[in-house]
Amino acid sequence: MTAAATKPEKLRALLSRPRPTLIVGVWDGLSAALAERAGFDGVWASGLCISTSMRIPDVGLVTMSEHLEATRRIDRATTLPVVADVDDGFGDAINVTRMVREYEAAGIAAVCIEDNHHPKRNSLYGGLARKLVTAEEFVVKIRAARDARRDPSFLVIARTEALVAELGHDEAMRRAQMYAAAGADMVLVHSKDRDPAPILEFGKQWTLATPLAAVPTTYPSVGTRELFDHGYRLIILANQGLRASISAVTDVFKTMIETESAATVEDRIAPLADVFSIVDMEGVRRLEDRLAEPEPPAGRRDPSKARIPREGCD
Repeated sequence: MTAAATKPEKLRALLSRPRPTLIVGVWDGLSAALAERAGFDGVWASGLCISTSMRIPDVGLVTMSEHLEATRRIDRATTLPVVADVDDGFGDAINVTRMVREYEAAGIAAVCIEDNHHPKRNSLYGGLARKLVTAEEFVVKIRAARDARRDPSFLVIARTEALVAELGHDEAMRRAQMYAAAGADMVLVHSKDRDPAPILEFGKQWTLATPLAAVPTTYPSVGTRELFDHGYRLIILANQGLRASISAVTDVFKTMIETESAATVEDRIAPLADVFSIVDMEGVRRLEDRLAEPEPPAGRRDPSKARIPREGCD
């Protein structure tokens, strides 16, 4: 019997297909389950989303332990491969070594490490000093990550912020080529330009076999197929789900407080049956029935062991 594929193996298989692999940013088990239900290929354990869910800015304040635990919850909630957005690797190459071992042991499919200086600053924040480590320093981190993994299927994704830091196309290309040569399994080229042209041009000029990844947050007008045709095999929709949830929950809460009624939002919220379905409550009932003690003969019942009826319980 052939063993089931691991999640790193699943991700590698997805990336070998002749079409884009589409993953979406999540921050907990529920958002991961919804991503799988929607039909995404995988999920992105987003640093921005996880930190925002804790009401903490994405400036390197979330510890590795906190991020790892959130990522574990995400992984347990879905059969999809999980790509962990681990910022700068939580420190230097020594920290990266431990990080890779911990995330790999947790069953995560890939980690994405960026060349931001520690502590990192989210790429989309304005008005903050943006400093990158040298390409040579980051190469050491990539090699440390590759040496630390035990499963060769576990992916190490190297992310360059050169375009975000306004270092120019040539520097972004130089860094990306160095990271690929150092053994990165994929290179993510990030940009906060609203015009997709710089990313498309970068992909057009990329000649190495190492695949590329893109995050079209600020340039959403470009389609996933167009990105794929320009060399980007992995497309990450990193934070749209979080932003949608903020809008939807704010709208519902505001309506209920203004109308002083829950009835005014019933037509725009999920029914309770959907909530129960997501957590597989029916599976609990089946397990309860299977494990239930057989009813004793009449006259021998112990009142202390009477089963509580399901009806009437919250």
